[in-house]
Amino acid sequence: MLLLACSALACGAPSPSSFPTTDRWEDNRRQPDGVAIDPLPAPLTPQTQTEASGARAAVLRPPLSPEGAIQQVSRLLDRITAEDQASFASFLTPQALWRNPLTQGSAPLLPHLRERVRRLDYLVLQGVPLVHEPTTEVYTLPELGLHLPGRPARPAEMQQGDLLLRFRVLTPRVGAERLFGDELTLLLRPEAEGYRLLTWQEEFQLP
Repeated sequence: MLLLACSALACGAPSPSSFPTTDRWEDNRRQPDGVAIDPLPAPLTPQTQTEASGARAAVLRPPLSPEGAIQQVSRLLDRITAEDQASFASFLTPQALWRNPLTQGSAPLLPHLRERVRRLDYLVLQGVPLVHEPTTEVYTLPELGLHLPGRPARPAEMQQGDLLLRFRVLTPRVGAERLFGDELTLLLRPEAEGYRLLTWQEEFQLP
């Protein structure tokens, strides 16, 4: 009787819990991890900021490029061939000089250019390209620290930030009349509105 009761108890005991299993998973594509993208900062534009004290802060401007210096020289030559004397001063520093390395002569550049336009006919070169930008040599102050063969001498007036340009004039004369030296060496200084000419060197003699 006891044996039957034990058997009955054994048969009535709950079976162990079971969980469903599978070897197949739902085909869901994994999503990529999230990436935070910061907005790009706005580019700096030339402006003047005033502090609370009222003092002026430095003006932020992009650095001037050698290409800008070459273009400035081209514009000046265009003004010369247009005989636009009123515009010459805007391309020159107040102390700008003209020099002839052959004779060691020199003169203030502004009156020298005006006299050239008065004596010679530069209108015959109006619209004629005079500067070939790809072959124009451009030197900074550190590059002229040592006088290497083939490089021009560093002008005494040259400062950090100045550029020295040297190029052959594409059309220095028309017929028998010489209007420019075969080669120009120009020193330019960066200023607020762009490069301005400090020295102009060429082998040229006014008739």
